[in-house]
Amino acid sequence: MKASWRSGWVLSLALLTLIPLWSQRITSVKAFEQSGQAIVQVLGEKVPRPQVSIWHGRYLVLDFAARLGMRRQQARFTTPVTTYLRYGWFSSNPPRVRVVVTMRGRQPYQIEAIEGGWQARVGSVSASNQTRSPDGQAKDKLATIRIECEPPKEHVGEEGSRTQIAQRDGVLPPAMRSSRGTVPTPPNPGQHRDMAMNPSGTAPREATISLDFVGAEIGDVLKALAIQSGANIVTAPDVKGTITISLNRVSVEEALHLITRLSGYRYERIENTYVVGTPKSIAEFKGSEPRTESPRAVEVLALKQAKATDVATFLNSAFPSIKIMPASEKEANYVLIEGEPATIAAAKEAVSRFETAIGAGDQIVIEVYRVRFADARDLIRILNQLVPAVSASLGPGAMLSPARMGGGISSMVPSGGDTPSATAQQMGAAMPAGTSASIGTDAQPPNLLVLMGAPHEVQRALEVLQKVDIKQPQVLIEARVMDISEASLKSLGLSWSLFQSGSVNTFDRTQPPPFPTSGTTTPNQQGARFNKDGQLGIDFTLVKKPVDFSATLNALAQDQRNRLLANPRIATLDGRSARIFIGDEVNYVKLIQQTQQGANVQTDTVQAGIILEVLPRVHEDHSITLQIKPEVSVITGFLQVPGGGSLPQLARRNADTTIRLNNGETLIIGGLIRESDIKTIQKVPLLGDLPFFGYLFRKTNTQRDRSEIVITLTVRVLE
Repeated sequence: MKASWRSGWVLSLALLTLIPLWSQRITSVKAFEQSGQAIVQVLGEKVPRPQVSIWHGRYLVLDFAARLGMRRQQARFTTPVTTYLRYGWFSSNPPRVRVVVTMRGRQPYQIEAIEGGWQARVGSVSASNQTRSPDGQAKDKLATIRIECEPPKEHVGEEGSRTQIAQRDGVLPPAMRSSRGTVPTPPNPGQHRDMAMNPSGTAPREATISLDFVGAEIGDVLKALAIQSGANIVTAPDVKGTITISLNRVSVEEALHLITRLSGYRYERIENTYVVGTPKSIAEFKGSEPRTESPRAVEVLALKQAKATDVATFLNSAFPSIKIMPASEKEANYVLIEGEPATIAAAKEAVSRFETAIGAGDQIVIEVYRVRFADARDLIRILNQLVPAVSASLGPGAMLSPARMGGGISSMVPSGGDTPSATAQQMGAAMPAGTSASIGTDAQPPNLLVLMGAPHEVQRALEVLQKVDIKQPQVLIEARVMDISEASLKSLGLSWSLFQSGSVNTFDRTQPPPFPTSGTTTPNQQGARFNKDGQLGIDFTLVKKPVDFSATLNALAQDQRNRLLANPRIATLDGRSARIFIGDEVNYVKLIQQTQQGANVQTDTVQAGIILEVLPRVHEDHSITLQIKPEVSVITGFLQVPGGGSLPQLARRNADTTIRLNNGETLIIGGLIRESDIKTIQKVPLLGDLPFFGYLFRKTNTQRDRSEIVITLTVRVLE
């Protein structure tokens, strides 16, 4: 009885001894280089102080009385002072984990406690000068190995287990005598960037950081992020504003992504630096490169036959990087040039050929051509292809007016005439609210072309310009948008199947059209189908009818049940696109931020309605080919987002088709059906509001209104 009591007491003491060991667990081993020192961090749960020993002067051995919560591992750890890192189970009873660092000869080391575990520093700070990248910058390396693993199942003695694990796992060095050497050198506190590395060659993983700011400047938040993470972060001058953010244990890129997305900026990693700013500032930063001043030289070019002014004009056109200093004398026979030696040598050869051509009878002439109708940049491209021997460039002349340039026309025609004399202000006055029109155009270039070359080549270029610089026809596009009631539809016969002249095609979303949805339609087959996504229930039909159908629409417009929503007119040049928008521009709250200074509200706009993009092409017989891109959008609701904002949900229908019309013909787009329910309640005051019995004293009528929006396009060629 006494023996069993003693054995139970011994067993209890053994269990109490093993409980602390079972709670001590290693979950991560990190290795990196900092300031020339190799640093190994062993992290986990209640990690005890290791037993340290040196074997053969080059193996640093750390023994931890704890369990290993990851798989044994070995990896190269190449630094100025180390070559290899291995760790794994040394014994399972009692649990013991061994970490072995292979050093480059005898090195000083230091063991110190850190948050969550222990770290070993190998080498001295002065060793940081031994490792430099080709560009002269020191490199930091970090290895993080985090793999779950179970301890070994069997163990044979203290010495036997050493040999067995060393052969199987590569954790132990060969049997050697232990010698202790400590020459600790405290390193300078430096910043380092954690770069993840494991034996499988996976991508680096950065250390986590935490931030907590309320109403702080974005620049201060980014500065704190750079200091805490050790990353290089550059902020553009246009980054302004305040931000409130609270982050816990996130990576640098995650923090940058959240900060820039919340503040409306962008970030991009360029080599080892993160650049934060607007897209424009980042593009300018990437495009700017440090310039090195190249040597420049000054040469005096003595002229034999050519005039100094002609040579200066020639060099300005052929070598714009050269600085030309004309002689002080008016009739001097030399020119001073300054530039890079290679460019000056090429300029001297070009001047020699220039004078040789003059001596052979070939003179260089300069002509100025005033552009009348076309785009000067288009003319230069044509000359470069047809007359490459002539140098053509834009002159410094006055800018052309819109009526003389090929960049597009923005003129409106009043209701009573066909002359393109109305101004943009008249166009806006003729349009109702919610209607806009625009014409695709670029910045207008000068209306002068400078031509330089041999006389016969310049004459040939002038002949080409006379043929291509011609007046382009103008096209007047008149659109009418009508809201027609269901009764009027029946009287008009908009079943789209009763017409005897012209051509008609109709289809809905569930039935495919008998022709492609894009491309050129034949005279007996016009139409375009809107895409199937959305919930509008819209059917579109394109009809080409003569003027009698438009007259019928005019008659319907006089009915009170029908409304003429818009009647915009816009004129454009042949080959220039025109855009007509009929609808509403809805402002909505995108984001609401609460700061110490107050609420920061971000708004945005979206267009909802009818958009018509038309590209006309005029042919010799005055027929017009129209490339039409109609689009109908309706706001179906708003999606609430965290923070108080709301995003509009749009249902869109669009098509892309090409159709040919004669001058003055009308194209009709129909099939936009709109249904609305009108609910009318009639009740006796007070009694009609009673619960249950109120139904006896009130009457409810529901009326469904059905209407269709019809769009007509009439095109005319303006002479």
